[in-house]
Amino acid sequence: MRRDRLELLQMPYFDGEEEVLQIERRADTRVLAHCSAELKLTTGSRTGRLTNISTGGVRLELADPPREGTTVMLEWKTFQMFCKVVWADNGACGLVFERPVSQGTVTQTSGQQMEEPRPEADLRTVSLGGRRQVRRGLPGAELGNIPLGPRRAFGRKQTG
Repeated sequence: MRRDRLELLQMPYFDGEEEVLQIERRADTRVLAHCSAELKLTTGSRTGRLTNISTGGVRLELADPPREGTTVMLEWKTFQMFCKVVWADNGACGLVFERPVSQGTVTQTSGQQMEEPRPEADLRTVSLGGRRQVRRGLPGAELGNIPLGPRRAFGRKQTG
């Protein structure tokens, strides 16, 4: 991001030089895991250690990680899954599963229970405050004789 744009986005108490905030890009929550794993490639096998896992992928520490974009077979505990290397660094790599694994697999691998995802709110069913007339102190509101919702009589001619 260019410096002049960054200055526009800064808050008055933040000068932008102290710390850079990173946005979390993972779709799934990762949990710590500590177990041995084996990567099987067309050129041979490599042994490493899982350090975290989610339903979407893992982080694997190993001496010689494969290059980014490589398709591998990952075997750990009693599980095996085709994966793709999405990043590789000195001594570690990130793998995304070909298909997401179950929550049970994550729990068995890590020994930790993941937090269940919460459903999103259905905005059609959210109350917008109910009978606001009572709070506003409109005359007659406490008696309940002001029509609410689409049946309002405001602006209509009274026929008698």
